[in-house]
Amino acid sequence: AGFQGQELTDAFRKIGNMYDDDASNTIVIFDEADKVLKSSYSRSSNIDHGKQLQSELLQLMTGATINYRGRHAIDTSNMMFIFSGSFCDMDRQADRKKKCGFQMQEAAYIENIREKESIEACLLHYGLINEFLGRITRVIELQALDLEDYEAVLLESNISPILQAKKRAELRGFTLYFTDSAIRMISKVAKYSELNLGIRHMERIIECTLQNKITEAAFVGGITKLVIDKEDIQNYACNLKKLKENKNTI
Repeated sequence: AGFQGQELTDAFRKIGNMYDDDASNTIVIFDEADKVLKSSYSRSSNIDHGKQLQSELLQLMTGATINYRGRHAIDTSNMMFIFSGSFCDMDRQADRKKKCGFQMQEAAYIENIREKESIEACLLHYGLINEFLGRITRVIELQALDLEDYEAVLLESNISPILQAKKRAELRGFTLYFTDSAIRMISKVAKYSELNLGIRHMERIIECTLQNKITEAAFVGGITKLVIDKEDIQNYACNLKKLKENKNTI
């Protein structure tokens, strides 16, 4: 909130206005936390905005009273704070030595301790202050999605980009189909692209490819069935690569 010209407490006053008596027992989730918590020193103001925001959050996590609507107040000591983010540029160089045989159980316990210490050390190096990190009781590191996960999002999710694309195509008078090889290629391009957008990249791939298909069909005329195949996705990937090379040249 501080980067948008608002005080952090203003956001909590909005929570109070929305939930009244239940406001003090809410779960507060800070998405994209890595973007705002990262140490970012400003020479003009001589302030590290990331650390300043952490200090403000620390007061709320420790427990503070925020007044709103006159005599009403929020007690933040009972709130649960969740911070999520990719932390994609965080350095994770950990020395892992695997054990075997009778040492496996002991080694696994020691490895868990070392892993926790490694994550905390990386977060401190990333820009989190000791006091703020100390108030976070649990750090959970998720595994990167594999190709099967990407395909599952396309084929099994209720918010699949494929379902959305089919609805958009239907509104334009077309019936849209995807080949199995196209779905596989969409997953590969999204996973291994240097853009590092993850699932969001699949939406862009499908949107751009669909727009090209609709444009071609409108030019030819009389077409009501659109099929996106592997070659269409490969063309998107090639155009993306050429665009990047041109930008680098400029």
